[in-house]
Amino acid sequence: MEVVRNPCKAQYSGFFNEVFNGCEDLRLDMEASVNSKSNQGSFLFRNQGRAFAFASTHTSTWHPHCIYVRLAYEWSTADYASLANVVKYIREVYKKPLFFLLDDRFSLLQSILPENGIPMIRKTEIIRFKPAGELRTNEKHFRTVSDIKSDPTLETSLVHLCKRTYTETHLDNPVAEMPDEEWRSVIYDGLLETYSYVAERDEAIIGFSLLYEADSSGWELGWVGVDAAESMYLLEGMLIKQLEDALKEGAAFIEKEVDSTCPYSLHLKRVSAYKISEILYAYRST
Repeated sequence: MEVVRNPCKAQYSGFFNEVFNGCEDLRLDMEASVNSKSNQGSFLFRNQGRAFAFASTHTSTWHPHCIYVRLAYEWSTADYASLANVVKYIREVYKKPLFFLLDDRFSLLQSILPENGIPMIRKTEIIRFKPAGELRTNEKHFRTVSDIKSDPTLETSLVHLCKRTYTETHLDNPVAEMPDEEWRSVIYDGLLETYSYVAERDEAIIGFSLLYEADSSGWELGWVGVDAAESMYLLEGMLIKQLEDALKEGAAFIEKEVDSTCPYSLHLKRVSAYKISEILYAYRST
């Protein structure tokens, strides 16, 4: 196996045109990694002078304890041994654990990774809730994020609860240590404040359901969580209000990433009607 480290575009553009034909989303992901300021190196893999795989690696300020890997290969001609050698090579290059996020198109790689010491840590289903008429919630105590922005105590409580719940549901790929201001900035980036709800008790936030604009036709349900298991019912109440808002505003759907490690998202999946649009699998070496 021949490896070209940090190849120029002319060396891999033809390969990209072949493997990404009909998979424009994967091309965009790969190019984003290659061109990222946090790129940690790229590799073109050849057998007998012919390219069969390409990998790009980058880091994340949000999850800094691993190396993110994008890997492209020829779906129809890839063989187990060659791809296993690619994975082994990349593991030997980096001291940090490797992180792969794959969909069903990577079926061969999904077999190779766990058999080579990189287990699956999380399954993520992208689901869509559809707005419908006659939705009513009995919960009368929800407030919008725009309502509480002028209250420093409640806003800080929201940031702390978001930080706690997100950190607790990402233990297999730990979150960076960041000050409250950075968490606040991430939470509010693109937030639809008037359609994002919180539940309050004793001057503290005990539940939240935060909406973001997915595209011109729908919304994305991002951060959700509660302070304790007995407060889970608040999540469905807030979602019902958001579905009512979506119906009113003409949003065709509310989309949610449901991680197998997130009890809050899983609760919404259990109590709501939805359709699965995509499934992703996260793998991380130790």
